Amino acid sequence: MVAKRGVKLQPKEKYSDKYADLIDRGDGTFRKPYLYRGKLANRYFIETKCKCGATVLAHLSNFRKYGSGVCSEECRKSLVSRPDGSTRRRRGTNQGSILEKCSSHPHARKGYVYQHRLVVERHIGRYLTSEEVVHHINCVNTDNRIDNLYICSRTQHTVAHNSLMDCVPFLLENNIIKFDTETGRYRVNGSSF
Repeated sequence: MVAKRGVKLQPKEKYSDKYADLIDRGDGTFRKPYLYRGKLANRYFIETKCKCGATVLAHLSNFRKYGSGVCSEECRKSLVSRPDGSTRRRRGTNQGSILEKCSSHPHARKGYVYQHRLVVERHIGRYLTSEEVVHHINCVNTDNRIDNLYICSRTQHTVAHNSLMDCVPFLLENNIIKFDTETGRYRVNGSSF
């Protein structure tokens, strides 16, 4: 392949034999030079496996965000749909909770509702009031199993979280948890996280 105008190969790079117009960076990633506002820029790609087993070229930032590429529209649809055929439409929040698309819900904000509230509402058969709060028993906001969810008032929710702080001195005293001064975090004694 002839070198393109304005494209300079870095050490360990070569033009890809497998993919036209791409430069093999030698570490399993590829780059594609292009012009952006009159300046030379690069798009980066990685070779990965699709859910069906086919080898595909995925955009590197999408691969880091979603974990895989897709080879066809059918594979893409299978990734975003449930076995019953309904489409997953979820978002995450900064606090780690999951929002689910539910435009018809009376408490929806921009068409989304917290997934843990929907799980509880489906279980009890009614909508929760705005005064009712759903507490995650194990404090993991993404664990929305019904046995991990507890309906309470805002005051009870505050009391539940404050009671955790009452447990910390006991856990520290009995050497169950430890404060790591290097990372500035509490961790279970003997664990590496």
